[in-house]
Amino acid sequence: MRILGIDWGEKQVGLSISEGFLANEYMTLKVKNIDETIEEIKEICEDETIGKIVIGLPVSLDRQEHAQAKIVKDFAQKLKEKTNCEIILEDETLTTFEAEDILKSEGATPDEMKELVDRFSAKLILQQYLERQAK
Repeated sequence: MRILGIDWGEKQVGLSISEGFLANEYMTLKVKNIDETIEEIKEICEDETIGKIVIGLPVSLDRQEHAQAKIVKDFAQKLKEKTNCEIILEDETLTTFEAEDILKSEGATPDEMKELVDRFSAKLILQQYLERQAK
């Protein structure tokens, strides 16, 4: 089963895909509005035969839910209704910082960082989920 990883952002949504044990970067979507973004993801799920979606859930270090987590949960519910895929919420704590560090170490320019960080974060979120499942 193919799995889609999502790093939700208000301006961009990073996507990754896995067919097994490794997550791969896929693409970055520009967010115009939530309904249009959900339609785009629905089409990707159909085109790529996705069976499960793993969405990064922001969790504060003190484990208190904040406003962004509510937005992500609402997005996840709407996506579930549109795609009929199983939805998994995965703690995304510090994945953006980790993605930025990795991209910087690979020599990414600031412009490249803007384009790549969200899909790389989605890859890290999905890979974290896959590794937990393998245990």
